[in-house]
Amino acid sequence: MCLALSFLSILLLLFSKEATKYAMEAVKWSLHNTYFYNYRNSMTTDRLISFFIVKGYNDLNKLRQLRLKYRRDIFFNLYSLPLVIKLHINYK
Repeated sequence: MCLALSFLSILLLLFSKEATKYAMEAVKWSLHNTYFYNYRNSMTTDRLISFFIVKGYNDLNKLRQLRLKYRRDIFFNLYSLPLVIKLHINYK
């Protein structure tokens, strides 16, 4: 589902100024799903972002910045698709 949402956010870039919000949601839920799958526990999104950054996912700093001050970010939209895949496949 996160992969589909990320892909949809890329398509919406042509039509909506809010497309980056969909990419942010896809990455956010990928974080929650990946963490819960591995640890059978949950935590807040801000803590999850910090947790994954410590684990080497420095790309999530952009998600943190967008959560603090939203703006349309085409690069984040395009990068959300491989980031979602990376989170689900590589994290252990």
